[in-house]
Parts: sequence; structure tokens; C-alpha cells
Amino acid sequence: MRRVFAPIILLGLVATGCWSYEQKDLVPEELPDQALTSFVYDRDGKLITELEAGENRVNKNIDEIPEVLQHAVVAIEDERFYLHNGWDLRGIVRAARTNVAAGGVEQGGSTITQQLIKNGFAQDLTECQDDDGTPTRTVWCKVQEINFARQFEDQFSKDFILEQYLNTIFFGSNAYGVQAASQEYFGKDVEDITLPEAALIAGLIQRPSGFNPYDFPEDSEKRRRLVLDRMLANDYITEAEFDDAVEKTVLGLVLPDVEEESSFFGAPAHMAHFVEEVKNWFLDNPDFGETREERERLLFQGGLHITTTIDSELQLAAQGAIYGPEGALADPAGPDGAAVTMDPSTGEVLVMVGGRNFFGDDDFARVNLATGSGRQAGSSMKPIALATYLADGGSVTDTYKAPSSITLDIGPGGPWKVKGGGSGATVSLIKGTQSSYNTVFAQLMLDIGPQRYAEHADELGLSRVLQPVPAAVLGSENVTMLEMASVYSTFSNAGFNIEPAFVTEITNSDGTILYEYVPQPQPVMGSDDAAQLSWVLEGVITGGTGTAAQLDGGRPAAGKTGTAQNFGDATFIGYTPQLATAVWVGFAENVIPMVPPLTSERVYGGSFPARIWREIMNIGHADLPILPFPPPPSSSTSTTEPVLPSSVRVPSVEGLTLSEAMELLSGTALRVLTVEIESNEFKPGTVITQSPAGGASVPGGSTVTLEIAAANDDRIEVPTLSGLTIGEATSRARGLGLRVNAVAEQEPGTRAGSNPGRVWQQEPNAGKVVERGTRVRLKYNPDGTEPPPTVTEPPTTTSAIPSTTPPTSTTKKPKNTAKPPVTGGG
Repeated sequence: MRRVFAPIILLGLVATGCWSYEQKDLVPEELPDQALTSFVYDRDGKLITELEAGENRVNKNIDEIPEVLQHAVVAIEDERFYLHNGWDLRGIVRAARTNVAAGGVEQGGSTITQQLIKNGFAQDLTECQDDDGTPTRTVWCKVQEINFARQFEDQFSKDFILEQYLNTIFFGSNAYGVQAASQEYFGKDVEDITLPEAALIAGLIQRPSGFNPYDFPEDSEKRRRLVLDRMLANDYITEAEFDDAVEKTVLGLVLPDVEEESSFFGAPAHMAHFVEEVKNWFLDNPDFGETREERERLLFQGGLHITTTIDSELQLAAQGAIYGPEGALADPAGPDGAAVTMDPSTGEVLVMVGGRNFFGDDDFARVNLATGSGRQAGSSMKPIALATYLADGGSVTDTYKAPSSITLDIGPGGPWKVKGGGSGATVSLIKGTQSSYNTVFAQLMLDIGPQRYAEHADELGLSRVLQPVPAAVLGSENVTMLEMASVYSTFSNAGFNIEPAFVTEITNSDGTILYEYVPQPQPVMGSDDAAQLSWVLEGVITGGTGTAAQLDGGRPAAGKTGTAQNFGDATFIGYTPQLATAVWVGFAENVIPMVPPLTSERVYGGSFPARIWREIMNIGHADLPILPFPPPPSSSTSTTEPVLPSSVRVPSVEGLTLSEAMELLSGTALRVLTVEIESNEFKPGTVITQSPAGGASVPGGSTVTLEIAAANDDRIEVPTLSGLTIGEATSRARGLGLRVNAVAEQEPGTRAGSNPGRVWQQEPNAGKVVERGTRVRLKYNPDGTEPPPTVTEPPTTTSAIPSTTPPTSTTKKPKNTAKPPVTGGG
């Protein structure tokens, strides 16, 4: 009954509302401007690219658009277009009946005029839009829209309205308007479009993503047939033309031209994979719109200013370290590589090298090798097992036999044969990790349990669900470098995991904040366990399988090599207290052994990946102080269980910093347990109390419990930001959970251009304790890279919908035909 009465109610509202709205001039004298361009910046505010609205739109006069395409659009979108005066009650009733009969939305009730108004004049119906400019779907607003449409048709001709509609409507795959759609899908001008092709284009209007012929060919074909049915029913085509068009199921679709799209996609080549990742993150986020189409409109016509996490200089250096003329993988016929660098304390992605050339000719050029479906990481997965074992109460000094091969009983799956170990002697997990013994970790995996391993991997930052199989510890499961950088960031960050972040802030064109990133650290691993693990993984670099990764100046670093079966994939993943980086090397198109003569040498985790990692991390740490890892409990500093003294005098450490206390306790044969206590009375990191008390005598191996002052989660001490570069100040403040409002203004009394980019004023002042989320206002000297001024008026919603970046869905992803290995290597 509700469906029956809805059109009658609407008719009544229109009738009663017409008088008042007939007195108002709702149609502006001039058509609205084109959509607003959005800007994408790096972490320091330097412009990376512009997401321009008009790049993929070419207007055509109505007499240049074939009648067959005009008729196809009218037939499927508004078959009584030439009969109504802007709105059509009969069309609303017909659409409702059709949709009920079809059990879904086959036809819409809005006329072409109403659709044009909703896309182009929503800002003139001020009481009928949300804060972000999205039209409000209410009956009363529908009445306003209908009266607007009536006035619009009184002022403009049908041909003019249809011309505007056909030139601005979105057809998916970066195509806005029929000319762009004709070029995008068929590689021809709109004047040359045939009947079957016109039907496909017209069918895209209702749901451009859902009826995209590249991604959903069956749904696209069904929609095309429906358009032809409506054209036949409205006498736009004959029975013979209908039959001939239906039979032509192969329409000669063309893939998008890479060179054309690379000019549209204005990001620098070394940034393109990251910008595509940012775009996908935005379009997949329901916080920015209910549907993907709404989010596309906001991103490409909303005039947004998007500040990302990427470090432009480090990104360029990382790309050069891999693919540059002097890079490890300079030979285009050789392997490919990918890398991700993160700030473990914030989760911000500083580097993402996704491939050799986003705009290249290879089928997989646009596949992001740092994300995507992933590849095997080999022995880089072993630290996850060690972290799980420590979390369950184990110790790195526990021992296992390390034979060169071993056969293990895994139940119904049959015996598990594993190769890759030592001479058969009993070794500690320290030695087993640093020498990357497969046979040791196979035994450890069965002690942990594959299900427990998979669950803890997820907690540590591996977002995909691993199969709970024993071979996962040796790298049988595909993972991405983004995921592995997140896991190793957790090791670096004292056991706190923070999800990877690509964007720190988004503002609307009027400067209002649409999105602001605040890190959300989650404790998933004990700090003592993380310290033990880091100590073990330091040995991988200082004297294990990863010595090629040693950093300049003796800087402490921890990491793990990984080599998949038959040298098909190789990784090195590691970290310092400040940065974490994951590197993968392999052939993108398939799992191909990286051995001579295809490569200059056998490629394993300690060769190309470790060398690339070293170069990226040396550059990334160029301006950072050398910091040590937190010292591990004393029992982890020996490969055998220490001989414990019968009595140990406990040193007094109350009032010291945690690092000072650990230094005093490190050589006492005492174990240490730390417990964080929120406190506003003590400086964070200070030992509040200890048990047993200082001076007590206890047996060797006893545990000393330290209560450590932790900052109140809601209260933060403002750091000193004046004197830093604006990028450093912004990163430091945001890492503490503070918001930042930065203004470029030359410091009074100084010469223009002096101290470029340096902060000279902050508010609140350093040392003040404020609530988490407080906004810090910074003034810094201009450095010439400031973004263009934002529009001071609210964003204008227009009938023009801008182009999107190239879809990765049209790219052929590399096929992985190799069988998962049951063994891995260092």
C-alpha cells in the first residue's frame, strides 16, 4: 500500500508547494562553474599532484552527438523526456512498478532534468543538503527539486538540457560525458558510435562501477540488453535493428591508453603507486560517502586538500636505491622490487615503492607490488613464531636440536619433511634465529601450534588471515611488504601495534577539517618480550644471515632475511628504534628462480634485499640520532642458561628512568618485570616503586617488578617545536596525539626568505600539559612550497564530475603458478 500511495502523496505535496515556489526564481542566471580540483601533498606540505575535474571531459554540441546515443539515454533514463515539463508522475509510477516486478532497481523515477539539477544545483537548495553538500533524500526536498526542474525547463530548451546532461554525467573508468566514454571504452569519437555501443554507454549511467564492462562483463551485457529493449518499446529502433544489436556481444572494448592516462594522472612516476593507494583508501572508506560514486565525486570535485604521510625525499631515494641507474635492480630485464618504510611510533607510511614504473608498458606495471595479493617472505616469518613463543612464556635461551633435515609427525597431514639446519647439535633459539635454521623453527612451530601462530600474526599487524598450517613459519603463505613492515614496527615499538596510515589530514576547500589522523597504539606484545626479540634480531645483522644490512656508524638495527623455495622470492625486513622497512625482490610476472644467467648472482634475503634495505635506512636516518634498543632481561644475553648465584643484592632504582634502571639491573642475574602505571605526578618513564625493595637479598634469577610512570592517556606535555622544520614539528606533535594548525608567515624582524621552513612560534608553549587532541598552532617561515590558498567560500557542487585516476582493476595481475614451498631459507 505504501508503494501505491507514495506517488499520490508526492503529487499532493507538489500541488500545494507549487504556488510558493513559483514566486521564487530558483534558476541562477549563469550555469555553475566546473568542479573544484583536489590537491595531494606530502608530509611536509609539498604538492604531489592535483586531482583535476576536467582532464577527461570534452564537451560536444547536441548536433555532434548521434541520435542513436541520445535515444538510448532517453529510453533508459527518462523515456517521457520530450513530453513532461521537468518532472513526470507517470514515470515515477512506471519505475516503481518495474522495480517491484524486477525485485531491484531497474529504472529510476527522476527525470533527466532532475538528475542534472541534483548533480549541478544542489547548493541552491540550501535546506536540502547535508554539511558536505550531499543532497538530502526527503519528500519535501523532492518537492523543491521538482519545482526547480519545472522552472529550469521554462528557461532552457530540451536540446540544451540533454546536451548539458550528456556532457557531464559520469560513465565510470575516468569518463565524464559521452565523448570521454566513447574514447574510454571504444577508442573512437562519439560521432562514430554504433547502436550496440550506444546501448552499453547509456546503461552505465545508473551504476557506473557495477556495470563497468571491464570488471563486470555479464552485468554490463544484461544492462545493455535492457537499454535495447526500452529503445525498441519506444520505437527508436526497429525489430531488425534490435536483433542485430543483441547478436553483437563482442563490442571491441579497448583497454585504457596508458600514455593518455599518465598525463591525466599527474603524480610523479616514483609517487604514483602510493597516490593510487591513497585514492583507493579514500574510495573504500564509507566515512566519506555512502556509495563509491559519492566518494568519487567528493574526491575529484570536492576541492579537498589531502596531506599524506609520504616523505618525498626518502621516497625518491628509495626508488633510486631499487630502480635507479646505480640501483640494485637497475636492469629492466632483471627482477623487480618493492619497499615500505614506516614510523613505528605513529604507523605513518613514509615510503612505498610499488614497482618499476606505474606508467610502463608491462601488464603488471600498475600492480602495487608492496600491497596487492602479496608474495612469500620465507624466513622473515620466523620472528613471528619467536614472538609468539615468548608471549606464551618461553625464553630465547631455550634449546632445540638443529639437524640438517628432520621429519615431523603433524597428524592427518602426513609426515612433514623439512630441510635446512645445522650439524645436529642442540642450539638455543638465539642461534637458531640468527642462523635461520628451518629445522629448529619447524619444531618450534609445532610447540606453539599453527592456529596460535596465525592468531598472533594478526595481532602483530598481519592483516590477512594466515592458513594455520605448519609451513607458514617457513614462508608458505603470501604476505605483503606493507603488512610485514607493520609487524616489524610492532617489534620496534615495544610491542605496540599501530595500523599503517597513508593520510594525516584532509580539509575541505573552505579549510574545515574533514579527516584527521590520530594514532591508536594497541599493546599486543610485552615490552620485555620485544626487547628480547630485538636483541636476537640484532645478531642477525651483526653476525648472522643479514650482515649486508649493517648500517653506517654502527647504528643498532634488527632484522631478518627471507628466501623462498628455489630463490623465487627474497626479502629483508628490519628496524631501528625510529624506522621499520620491508624489502621484497622477485619477478613481478611470476615466481621465477633468481639464479644465473637470469640474475648476476643467486638472490637470497641477505643479498639484494639486504643491500637495498641498508641504503634506504642509511638515508632515512641521516638526520636522526643513534639510539640503542631497550636492553633485554639478563637471561637473554647468553646462549646457555646462566649459572645463577645463591644470593643477589637488589639495587635501588626508584626515581631513575627505565633505561637507567635496566642498566643497573642488567648484570645482576635478576629478571625484570615492568608494569606501567598512569600518573600525572611523575615524569613518564620514571620508576615509581620496585619490589623487592633496594638493598634486599634474593636468590639469583628472581624477578624484580618495576612500576613505571606512564603518561595519562588524556594528558600530554607539549614538546618544544620552535626551531624545528615544519615537517619535523608536525610529525612530532601528531605522534603525541596533538592536532596541528600551521601558518606560513615570516618571523617579524627577519629578512624575507631567511630560516625557510623553520617554526618560530608555537601555542601552547612547550612544557604545558594539555588534553590529547589539543590543537597546537605553529607559525613558520615560508619556504616557497606552501600549497595554494584554499577557497574561502563553501565548495560548489556542479554538474561537472571530474576524472578519476587509472583503475588498477583493468590491469592484468601476475599469475603465481609456483607451488607453495614447504621449506624456506635465510
